Amino acid sequence: MAVSISVIDLIQNAGATLYAVRTELLAAAAQQAEAVASSISADPFDARTDELFEQWKTLSRVQSELEGMDLRLRDIHASISALAYRNGNAAQVLQLASPPTPHKPRGRRPVTVTEAEDAKIVEPRSAPSALKGNNLKLFEYLRQHLLSTTESQHLHLSRAAEASGIPKGSINYSVSQLVARGLIIAGEKGTYRLA
Repeated sequence: MAVSISVIDLIQNAGATLYAVRTELLAAAAQQAEAVASSISADPFDARTDELFEQWKTLSRVQSELEGMDLRLRDIHASISALAYRNGNAAQVLQLASPPTPHKPRGRRPVTVTEAEDAKIVEPRSAPSALKGNNLKLFEYLRQHLLSTTESQHLHLSRAAEASGIPKGSINYSVSQLVARGLIIAGEKGTYRLA
């Protein structure tokens, strides 16, 4: 099934909406923090101070969860865009490449469409240099000690987590991030290979 360009547009609109919600909640959390500070300075042992603090914690937690959703939505956008690109919608994908959000995406340059007769089209793919933290540790371990580009190998997640030095609870997420970025390719039943 071919991915419609309208799907990418809808994902971009969802990202813009999510960004607007995050911005509003950030302002609300800042106001709540001021109210908590004011209440603490007036009467630190008042029950109202505890209630204000709990509300601030809730706003902060939701803000953090929305940030995680935003990162996941960006990964989804990249995956769907790459799929549409592979299905022959390269020109349309390039026209939609800049998200309609008022902020500048982190670490990305704006894409411009240029006409060229002898240009080689290269599929978009995340570079290993863009990796950070657990994803970088895992990728370096897999690249150096375990996986090859020619054959898929079974990946024992708990062993990979220990050997790469990342928490066992983070291994599934890191593997999925490497797959989504196109750095490793998932095979059958827990097998992977380098892209």
